[in-house]
Amino acid sequence: MRLVHLFEALNQPKIVAVFPGRFQLFHHGHKQVFEALKQEFGDAYLATSNVTACPDSPFTFEEKKQLAIAAGIPSNRIVLTKQPYRPTELTEQFDASKDILVLGLSTKDASRMPNGKRPDGTSYYMQKWKGVKHAKPMNEHGYFYLIPTKTFKIHNKDVTSASELREFYKTANEDARASLILELYGNSDVKSVVDNKLLNPITEETDGSDSPLTVVASKKWRDYKKHPDADPGDEEWFEKIFDLPYLKRGIGKKPKKIKD
Repeated sequence: MRLVHLFEALNQPKIVAVFPGRFQLFHHGHKQVFEALKQEFGDAYLATSNVTACPDSPFTFEEKKQLAIAAGIPSNRIVLTKQPYRPTELTEQFDASKDILVLGLSTKDASRMPNGKRPDGTSYYMQKWKGVKHAKPMNEHGYFYLIPTKTFKIHNKDVTSASELREFYKTANEDARASLILELYGNSDVKSVVDNKLLNPITEETDGSDSPLTVVASKKWRDYKKHPDADPGDEEWFEKIFDLPYLKRGIGKKPKKIKD
């Protein structure tokens, strides 16, 4: 390779393709999305937080990482973030003035994403991916790439969400649970992790630190409303952007359950 070609190759922007989510619990559909991103962009990352809240988000980051690795995701491509839909812990490792951020999202998640133009004519930070020729570096814009919801079969039933798997696991007999673990992860080493969280659920809710989720959610809601991209009436978007499975706008209120 001539030096001029080498320089051009080194100077090309990197595309940081990220699949953000809760991954409670990690399954074939998640793996398929990761592989689709990797095929499209050459590399991909999973971004997820350490938020836990029973019954819908029982797994910690380390437990989710253990399950994802068992399913075939490289450990160095699984990133702990406070806000998976704004994975600054990952993007700060790249050149924000040159490299490009792309989030792999389902149509449902993308529909909640403020994008395009604001009423005043200025652009939102996130935009729909239209190809690298039209892309700006991540210090100007981020992009979302639409990925169809992946359907897969578990015990001859079509499954699309982690909530379906969790419910199946809780109600299945021991043989069916063992079979499901083998089908998802190829071995039984992680079965105890799933058993501990789905068959013996805890009631504690955390944001990954020592603070109660109620306090964190309330504080983040106040901070979020000050953000230039915020829509104060869009509670669902707040839940997605901060990876909070429950939104409590006041202390001590009963949490609202949402689906995966």
